[in-house]
Amino acid sequence: MSSATALDQVRIVLRADANRAIGHGHVVRCKALATELIELGAQCQLVGRLPEGVDGLGIDEGLPSSEEPNATLDFAPDIVVMDLYAPDAAQIEAWRSASSMSVAIDDSHPHFEFAVDLLINPSLNPQTRHEPTPTTEYLAGPGFLLLRRGFEGTSVRQIRKSVESILVCFGGSDPFDFTPRVAQWLAGSVPNVILAVGSGYPDSGALEERAQQLGVAVVVGADIPTLMSEADVGVFAAGTLAYEAAAFGLPSILVSLNEPQRLDAEYLEDSGAAKHLTSSQLSAENLNECLTSLRSPIDREVMSRAGRSLVDGGGARRVAEHIAALWHERGGRT
Repeated sequence: MSSATALDQVRIVLRADANRAIGHGHVVRCKALATELIELGAQCQLVGRLPEGVDGLGIDEGLPSSEEPNATLDFAPDIVVMDLYAPDAAQIEAWRSASSMSVAIDDSHPHFEFAVDLLINPSLNPQTRHEPTPTTEYLAGPGFLLLRRGFEGTSVRQIRKSVESILVCFGGSDPFDFTPRVAQWLAGSVPNVILAVGSGYPDSGALEERAQQLGVAVVVGADIPTLMSEADVGVFAAGTLAYEAAAFGLPSILVSLNEPQRLDAEYLEDSGAAKHLTSSQLSAENLNECLTSLRSPIDREVMSRAGRSLVDGGGARRVAEHIAALWHERGGRT
């Protein structure tokens, strides 16, 4: 680690919310970034309106968290990182004023003016690009996707002749409760269907009971990298999971739940890295049509390579290093 990228004893607060309605994506990518910042020597704390069991999301261990959304003032941060579902200029100014350096993460509000030192847009589609202010540094594109450890430097996927295993995951909370429906539609289509849900899923007991009836498996608090490495095809919500699947070279059917997800999922589909359905298009017929198109090992091989060419999994490390370099460039604590 060079002195230009070290963050020894630098205090960093990462601000994000999570619940069933908005999902866990903001918290997931903040924890991915925090893991890399801690590696550089920083002291990190995650604050916000956090779901019960946030420390069981399977991203890292040892990151203290607080459910108090304004805990930044108590922690006295040197750097504040904000990943906000609904950005608010007054709140951003308050947190920016409480620190020596401010960072925002956003892929959903291209017309919002973020008055921060560094703005990170972890998305694929150029349509979501911001117009940052002259005093704001800007990082955008696939090289800055904030993925958890385990997705960088993955080995080339070995494509089986037939589809034997499908992994289904609609995020930590599955806000639209698509998992039971998709399980019913896929049951019996391949030897193994695995349903992965997080700690925010409201009724895992009922899901496990239904899964047993259908002859499929349920994993709660899943180790997603391991499950992705073992699956032949994925059916995922088109958020962070879509990028993780691409980095792993896992041929996938993506279901977009909102407009930013739709734009990125279409970009992945146009690049040959995934199949895409909007939430309104999700049906047994359309899902099985997508699955039929992925039964060819040649087509899955092409899709796997396309995904790996787009996403290399090293974005969180790059962003952490850039934050460290900017911190030193601007003179550290003020």
